Amino acid sequence: MKIDVPMLAVVLALWSSASFAQTASPAASAHDTQTVAATPIPSTAGDAEDSTTSDPETAAADAAQHAWEAYQDTIADALIDSDRPRDWMLAANMMRFVGDASAKPPQPSRAELLERAARRAPDDVLVQWMATLDRSGGNTCVAKPVPDENVEALTRLEPDNAASWMMALALASARKNPALVDDALAHMASSARYDDHFADTLHAWIDVYDRFPMPDSILATEFLAPTPQTPRTTSQSMLSSTSALAQAAAIAMPAYHTLITACKPGTGDGDSWQRHAYCEDAGRLMLGKGKTLIARSIGFAVLRNLGRFTAADQQERRNLDWYMHAGIELFGDDGRDADALAAYQVDWRNLDDEIEVIRRALRRAGLPDEAPAGWAGSSWSVQKMPQS
Repeated sequence: MKIDVPMLAVVLALWSSASFAQTASPAASAHDTQTVAATPIPSTAGDAEDSTTSDPETAAADAAQHAWEAYQDTIADALIDSDRPRDWMLAANMMRFVGDASAKPPQPSRAELLERAARRAPDDVLVQWMATLDRSGGNTCVAKPVPDENVEALTRLEPDNAASWMMALALASARKNPALVDDALAHMASSARYDDHFADTLHAWIDVYDRFPMPDSILATEFLAPTPQTPRTTSQSMLSSTSALAQAAAIAMPAYHTLITACKPGTGDGDSWQRHAYCEDAGRLMLGKGKTLIARSIGFAVLRNLGRFTAADQQERRNLDWYMHAGIELFGDDGRDADALAAYQVDWRNLDDEIEVIRRALRRAGLPDEAPAGWAGSSWSVQKMPQS
């Protein structure tokens, strides 16, 4: 997946507003704040001249893309040169899409950055989470062996977080060890919470883009220009949030197929009543306390596969459907409510729970924060619902 200017424009359309309130989060220090606009961006004039197309629209898109790539390279170089392990980890994640070529010699490779960040920040939960996530295959369907030290660090730092034990489950599954699989599931079942650190990852990227604001060479492109459908100002805080969302959404989700497979009846060695009991408790924890829509949806999928969902579980599933449907209606690409979008963006900066962000948005709109009794499904428009 490559994050480009047109894609950023789509995200911007979803997040844009006429005004974007400054949040209460601490501002970056003068030492940390750097303006990328003041950093020379490599010229793309030669590329434009070499283009074989005479289509002005295509030429403009190519120029915008070159400016965006130069901006991202500038950020990656600055993160690599930083003294912060989190910056190294984020730089390594940027290289997932641009490759090691973005690390100019003699800068370290992506693998070296990952290892260095994890080693230098053994007690930073987000660094350890991202290192484990990356090495386990992340949000892909390709499982990779997870180093013992990454899993040990996570479970040591967050023994009450089922998401950390899900990484231990991935390690046990890779080793084809049913006893270790059951042990990881038992820990998931007895955990107090499920936090997949999506919001933490988003906040880390917001910090990066706040420190390295978007340059005028990108702001001036037609892809980010205001339109009647996507009115906006050039608020750097809004643009930081938009860019951060694109980065976090691309990398922050763990791979859930190991959990689904381990908890699916008829999977072999561990297909026992005890494993099913662990999976039921873990699934209900995720459904009730997961901090993202996808985590809660996976929780319900586990319960559904086991055939052990209750009426209360089904209502939670309806709530998830309501959040997704109402969210699309409230924050569609027509920019229908600039104030609501502005408040929504501020909530994402200040909160660490996607469900609470959505519930607040619904309440501000005068809509129920749970699926209403008369709601029949996604074909029914929230716009037709009587306001309370």
